[in-house]
Order: sequence, then C-alpha cells, then structure tokens
Amino acid sequence: MKPFLQHQTTKLEPQVFVTYVFPCNKWLSCNMDQAALERELIPSHIIQDQNGKIQLEKQITPKWLMNTYEVRIITGNKTFAGTDASVYLTLYGVNGDSGERKLTKSLTHRNKFERGQTDIFQMEIVDLGKINKVRIRHDNTGVNPSWYLSKIEVFNITKSQISNVLKDRPGDTHHLVNYTFNCEVWLSTEHDDGVLDRFFTAESIKGHDSPAVVLNDSTPVQSKGNKLFETVPYLVTVITGSDKKAGTPGPVWICCVGNNRQNSEKFILSDCYNRTVLKRGTTKHFRFFGAKINDMTEIQVGNDAPESPSMGWFMQSLYVSLPTLGKLYLVDFKEWLSANRGDKKRVCNIKLSDRNVFTFKEKVTYHLKISTASDDKAGTDCCVNLQLFGTDGVTNSYLLEKISNRFSQGITDNISLEMENVGKLLKMRIGHDNQGKNRHWKLNYVEITVTSTNQLYRFVYDDWLSLTLGKRKSLFVDLPAMINDTVQLKETCLDIFVKTGNIPASSTDANVYIQLYGEYGDSGEILLKQTVSNQKPFQNNSIDHFKISSILKLGNLARCRIWHDNKGSSPNWYCEWIEVKEIIVPGKRNLACHWKFGCNKWLSLSNDNKQLMRDIPCSEVYLSDSKGRRINDQESIETMLTIANTMNLSDLKDNSEGKLVYEIVIQTGNVKDSSTTCDAWIIIEGKHGRSPKLELINQIENPILQINQTNTFQLSSFPLGDIETIRLGIQERNDNKQVNQPENQLQKWFCEKISVRDPASKRTYIFTINQWLSIIPNSSMKKDILVSYGKIIEDPYKQAFNELKNKQTVMYKVSIYTGTKGCANTDANIFITMFSTKPGLNSGRIALKRENRSLCDRRQLDEFLVESIDLEFIERILIEHDNTGVSPDWYLDKILITNQTNNQVHIFECNQWISKKKGDCKLWKQLLVSN
Repeated sequence: MKPFLQHQTTKLEPQVFVTYVFPCNKWLSCNMDQAALERELIPSHIIQDQNGKIQLEKQITPKWLMNTYEVRIITGNKTFAGTDASVYLTLYGVNGDSGERKLTKSLTHRNKFERGQTDIFQMEIVDLGKINKVRIRHDNTGVNPSWYLSKIEVFNITKSQISNVLKDRPGDTHHLVNYTFNCEVWLSTEHDDGVLDRFFTAESIKGHDSPAVVLNDSTPVQSKGNKLFETVPYLVTVITGSDKKAGTPGPVWICCVGNNRQNSEKFILSDCYNRTVLKRGTTKHFRFFGAKINDMTEIQVGNDAPESPSMGWFMQSLYVSLPTLGKLYLVDFKEWLSANRGDKKRVCNIKLSDRNVFTFKEKVTYHLKISTASDDKAGTDCCVNLQLFGTDGVTNSYLLEKISNRFSQGITDNISLEMENVGKLLKMRIGHDNQGKNRHWKLNYVEITVTSTNQLYRFVYDDWLSLTLGKRKSLFVDLPAMINDTVQLKETCLDIFVKTGNIPASSTDANVYIQLYGEYGDSGEILLKQTVSNQKPFQNNSIDHFKISSILKLGNLARCRIWHDNKGSSPNWYCEWIEVKEIIVPGKRNLACHWKFGCNKWLSLSNDNKQLMRDIPCSEVYLSDSKGRRINDQESIETMLTIANTMNLSDLKDNSEGKLVYEIVIQTGNVKDSSTTCDAWIIIEGKHGRSPKLELINQIENPILQINQTNTFQLSSFPLGDIETIRLGIQERNDNKQVNQPENQLQKWFCEKISVRDPASKRTYIFTINQWLSIIPNSSMKKDILVSYGKIIEDPYKQAFNELKNKQTVMYKVSIYTGTKGCANTDANIFITMFSTKPGLNSGRIALKRENRSLCDRRQLDEFLVESIDLEFIERILIEHDNTGVSPDWYLDKILITNQTNNQVHIFECNQWISKKKGDCKLWKQLLVSN
C-alpha cells in the first residue's frame, strides 16, 4: 500500500474498524528540508478498535521500504540551453511510479538548470524497484523558458548503501545502482518539434545492457501492477462549433479506454505554447503517446476551464487516430461540455461502436530532420507539404503546419510523422502552399529515418522553393533518396508532344498543365508553356513539342492527367492526343520508350461534358532504338527495358549484351544431416530456352547449403521467357576446398524450396523440392532432378500499376450546401480535391465553376458534375478557395459527393468558416467522410 498523506479506515465486521497510521515528521515547504511540497508515506502500525475502544495495536512491516533517490539533471552546453521555467519529473519503476515531483531545490546550485550545469536533487520515494522510464517537462514560464536537456542520472541511495558505501566517501555515488537517460534534446516551443513534455527509457542499468531510446511508438514500459504495455502515437483532431461562446480557454483533456478498462491515461490537449485555447469554429490537431489499445470502447473528454455563466465549450466532432494500429475513431458529438449549458456536464463518456471505427493499413513512423538554409530571409511562414515515393507505393501528401519558428532561417526542425509504409524510399516531394507573408523558402536538406528499419535517407536540395527565386522558379521539388551517398532514382529527359484538334475553335490561350503517372510515382505538375520551336502552343491542328530536360525517372507510364486554368480570351481547347518519349542519353546503353495517350475531348466549361481536366490511360507503348526501329510487343518491351537497365549496372562482372539477371533463392531443409559440403548446380528452363549452368560453390570460409539456411544467387542469362522448370544437381569438389565436416555428411543434401524471380515480368516462380540429392544415387536419392514450378507470385507493385492503368473515369456529382449564417456567401473561386482510401489516388485539384451562374450564396445548394478517375471509396476531401472577390469569406455547411455510376453517396460535414478572417483563419478545410 502506498498512499500519500491520508487516513484510511476499513470496515472488517460490524462495529470493528482498523486505522492505519502514516508517520511523517517532515517539512512540506519550498524552503525547508528537501524543499518538497509533497511526501510519500508508508504505514508504521495499525490500531484496531471496537465501539470506540482500542482492542489491538501492532507494528506492521511494509511491503516496500522508503528509499532516497538522488537525481542528477545535466543541462546541455549549447547557447541559451538554460531555462527559467519550473521543471517537473516522474520516475517509473517495476513497482509503480513516483508521481510528478517539482524539482525545487538543487543541492549544487542556487540558480538551477543553467547552461552546462549539473543540478542534484534528492527525493524520498517508496522503493520503485528497477527504474526503466522517466518523464520530464517544464511549464514554459519565465523570461527564457527554452531548455536543452543533455542527460538524467538517477541513483538509489538506500540506508544500507549509505552506511556501507558512503560512510567513508560522502557524496560519492560511483558504486551505487544507477540509471542513465541520455536525452540531448530541446524542451522548447522554439526548437526541434516544439515539445515541452518528454519520456525517456534507461540507457544502462549497472550490470545490464540496455540501449538509450527516446520513448516512441511500441516501446515497452512498465505500468503499475508490474504489467507490460506498449506506447503508440495518438493523433487527436478536435472541431469546435461556430456558435457564439462555443470556444474554451481550456484546459481540455482526453482519455481513451479499451477493454478491461485499459486506458491511455489522461492527456491535456495543449499546443506548442502549452495552452489549449480551442476557439470557436476551429479545427485543432494534437499528438501524444499512450498505452496501446487494440479495441477502443470509450473516449472520455473533459473541459476543466473556469466558467462564467455565459461560457462553455461546444465540441462539434472528435477524431482519434491510432495510425500504427490502422484505426480511426470518428465521433459526431455536437454537445456542450459546460456546467451552464446543454446537460450541464463538463465531462462526457462517449461510448464507441463499430459504426465509429474506420480501419486502414497500418502506418509506420518516420523521423524527419528538415534543415532551412542560413541565407538572409531563407525561412518561410507557409505550410509545407511532403510526400514520399517508394518501391512499394506512395504515401498521401502530408501537411506540416507552420508552428512557432518551424522552417525559420538557419533552423533544423525535427518532426515525427506517421505515414504509409512504402518500402525503400526512392524520392520525396516537398513544397509549400505560398500562403504566408514570407513566400520564399530556401531548403537545405531533409533527412528521414524509418523507425521500423532504422534506415536513414538523405535528400539534398540547397535551393529556393519560390516562384521568383532560385533556378527552378517552382513551389515544389522532387528529390531523389540517397543511401550512403548513393542515389536511388536517376534523372532522365522527356519529350512531350501534344496534338490540338482540327475542328473549329479548338485552340486555347489558357495555361495548360500535365501530370504523368508511372511505376515510380508521378511527375508532379508540369506547365507546358515553352515549345521547342518557340511558337505559340495549342493552335488548331498543331503538334507542339515540349522538352523536359531534367526529371526523375518515372519508369513505365500508366496514365496522364491534363488540364488548363480556363484563363485567357479563348480558353476552350480540344485535345486530340499526347505522346511522351524518354530521350536516349548519349553514352548510355538505352532505348527510347514512347507512351501515347488518346484524348479526343474538349477541355471546356461550355463544350462536351463541361470539364477542364481529363484523366487519360496509356493507350499504346512502343520502343525505338537509335536506328528508329519500332517494337510493340509487351513481353519484348518489358525484356528490352530490363536489359537496358541491367547493362548500366557495374557490379555484375559477367554481363554481356542482351542478358538478364535472374535472382535465385535456395532454402535448405531443417532436417537432420540436411547440410552438405559438396557443390551444387542449377539450370533454369523457359519458353525461349535453357540458361547456362550456375555452379553453387561451397567454401570453407563461407559455407552454403547448410541446415535451415537461405542462400541467394544471381544467374546471368539471355531472356528465357515464361519459366517452366529448373534442373538441380549436386557434384563433388576438390578435397582441399571441402568444408571440414564428417565424411558421411559430405555426399548428400536436402533441398526444401527454390524461388526464381524473372526481372522482366517481375514474377516469382516457386519450386517445392523437399528431396534428397546425393553424389551416390540410389532408389531414394538422385544426383539431379527436374522440377516444375508449383505457383507464381505476381509482383504486387506491378499489379497496382496495371490496376491504375486500367481504371475507368467516372462522373461525380458534388453538392455544396452554403450555411445560413450572415454573410455566409462567397464570390471567390472554389476548388476541390477528392482522395481515395488508396494512398496517392486522388482526383486532382478541380475548379468548381459554371458559366453565367452566381455560386455559393447564403442558404444555397450548388451542384457540379466533375469527371475523375474512379476513386472507389472517397476517404476525405480538400475544399479551398483563392480569397478573391469582394466577399471571399465563406461559411460551408456540408458537401455531398455522389458517384453517378453506382449512386454511392459520401457525406462531408463542415459547419465552419473558410476564411482568412474568421474561424481558424485558413482558406482550406480537410474534411473526413462522416458516413
């Protein structure tokens, strides 16, 4: 039992009571003794009485003894590392935790937590056992609250240790059990990730090895009751209503509860300035770490703000996401948390059911280090967008909002994000929204660490993201990933040819854009402005040639998206077709690949089905060599492109013209004596012939084909076509090269399974063997065998590519309901982007326009028909306007989107201002589907 100062009585039987006595004899003072304002007490004896008369008084032996802990706080030696704020510490051990303690009196310095200083504090706490975690925070008060914490050391100074160890060496803690927590991080709203409250796990416990880790997702820690739990990131979105007095100054807290009453603990929803401040009509996002809850059953929300009779808090909606578990909990609340309004309750327990849960593929945590250059005015106050492209797909685009001095001149920001797992990173797209006052940003570099693999990627830029500064004059850039200075995706050059139709009024003087979608992601937005011939583009019956001199490789193209901005005196345009050609690079063994996209549609608000954007699948692919010869066969195209890439590899010694490299994985069985010291060989047989024999050489220093071992080999061969069989054999070796094993184990080998990957088709062929091979064949063992494949595994990324290529376009009806509030209407230009549940699949930014019609008036329903690639289920939308016109401020009630093919309806509730002056003062809203 371990209570704080209190008196507890327990009823044993009628009229019989037991009283526990907790002696203290300590000061509770900020000046006396240890300057402690709280004390932890243990009972010394009990008194049993009946009818007011003492019947029994006896001493008790407590389960745990009171210990003294010495805590050493080492402040870093950086400029302005010290803090004036009040600091609070909590120790966690296998027996429980210390509770939060204010670090008031340093034994070493009168002025605490100064740069390069070590401050020592002593605490009396019931024995915590092995300490595994600490929590430290400060309240961000004082003139200089920012603090760079270097290290925390905790020593358990028990009475026996003091008498035995320190008797002759006072102050020497060298021989005591100690716990070290390496920190090296800012607790500051102005540095790194703006966090004031951090957890750390122990680096080393004397006599044990334990690496130092800042507590992140899935780090096991001890809870009370000696039960292990994991911590995972929680992302909380709170939408406050737009009614008068709907906001609150906070504090507001949240606690997530699962089965068996497991909970995340209570977390204050505070911003980087350690404030809640939920203003009316705003959407706020918060991130914290809590216990892993697989199935959430309840969410508790409380408003602890001091209230006046006219104030409260109206919570419109609440979203709680556990990204690493793939779960999102949506609550449409629309209730007051107030002592004076609604049901007059300031705490609510929201019960969850299956209809509140939305599942998605589990995400992983990426740690980002974003470095802004030190040049004059290199920083920006715009919001930054980031998207990752990898071998297994593409993430959604993530918004990094401007917080405090994030993205400021000379600052390196450390940010953690939960995003889709896309395998090995190939490239990153980063840009900004150009909405701040400082619209030019000079980005130095970005480093990304994938926590699940601890793989570090580096992306170097050192240039401006700006429409007027730098070489590119662009708001975004695609940067190749680098691993140990090796670029993962090379650049190429593209020729783009666009054919304008030969029908009346088919020309346009609008700005035309194109976006290409390939194996390695998309190209981003490309403005088709300057033709190779310098002639005016997009005129009647013209073929315009545009050259893209430097772009990261896209691989095979699946489709393209083309649109214009409807500006100019004659914006309507009839596009006949688009052709993209990858240019042969001099000095490289390469082939030119051509992709053709048939359009034959208007991009116009008055013609055809009145669309300004067209999403077009690739209709034809062919290759041409330096002599102009044309190849259309799909298998030949895949093979020749793979050969061309293979010829540029420098690490394959036996490469020659026209060969592919097949990857062979051999699994030796896990049965007794399955290893061999002999050599083996393999031949692959396909539709177009047989490969050379690949000898698998066993060596003393590097033995292969051992029990339960998996070995990978590469075989260089001319293209085999569809693989059909393999021939596998065993053979003797010279005695002086044999692996030193007993003679009876040298002659045989048990092979379990072999897989062969065709680099052209990207298929993997699985051959189930489960046979013995022997140098001396007999009735049960053969020297070589012929095996047919058992199954084929299609490459999932190629499947996704083909699915994207074959997707149809559909019509969506977008129904926009403008609210009833005064001045709710807008005359700004409105845009919508619809996002599928599949990462990277979206409609593009679509202008919602109609000719000769006043749009988005108060209480008005406006309906638009828009064409898009089939998004299947629409998870979220981005609705925005450009803040133009006399009255741009807009109060949006809701949006309904109906798939005109299957009549599926998606509902997106808003009930907020989209405005620079009202609500959260943003020109965009990201809305999650509510049905």
